[in-house]
Amino acid sequence: MIEILQYEEDGEQEVKYAEMTDSTDENTFRRVIRDPEDSLYNAPLEMDTVSNARDSEAFEEGTMFPEHYVTAFDYEKARDLENEGILGLGENQNGNIVSVGSYIGDALFELVDDMGITGYNVNPDRDLPDATTEVSSPLVSDSFGMSLQDYRDNPTTEKRQYLESVARGMYQIQESEGWGTSIALEGTLENPELIPTDQETVNEIRQEGAYDEVRSRVT
Repeated sequence: MIEILQYEEDGEQEVKYAEMTDSTDENTFRRVIRDPEDSLYNAPLEMDTVSNARDSEAFEEGTMFPEHYVTAFDYEKARDLENEGILGLGENQNGNIVSVGSYIGDALFELVDDMGITGYNVNPDRDLPDATTEVSSPLVSDSFGMSLQDYRDNPTTEKRQYLESVARGMYQIQESEGWGTSIALEGTLENPELIPTDQETVNEIRQEGAYDEVRSRVT
């Protein structure tokens, strides 16, 4: 479990990872808020194991964890894990392909509507016809995903405002056009393109991993 913290300190935008640990262990709890580059979620894939310890003595005791943690902001690593089949993604019960973009969509939507934390699967205000209706997830291009990762590594207040604007734009499109409306996210945070598409195209691109061809295939 992880939380991504966005906040401003001394006029500078900060992004931190807060890794859920044993809050009753004072020594561990002091280390839960980390820079992304120091997080288990950003550990290199070539490492077989990583340690949650911050000193050699604890490391020698063998407190080890697998390296396959990832967040919606760790775009390159997430795509690598997706390509290797490690994330357990693929076809869902409705026959649609689930990908890293699905979870990026969740992260963006929760900037606008966080009803999920209360236990609801979907916000009742979305007025879906029944509980089994699938809410569309965006098709995320490489260029947009990399700009999201750049925000993580080089956050600014302006980039955070762009991020929130994209999330609101997605939400408004879904709210007005229907929650099953398919959207492709192209461009970058600074110059985003929200392009209407269809689920068949989304499935094809996700199946092929053709995230560098999104613009040409949806327009």
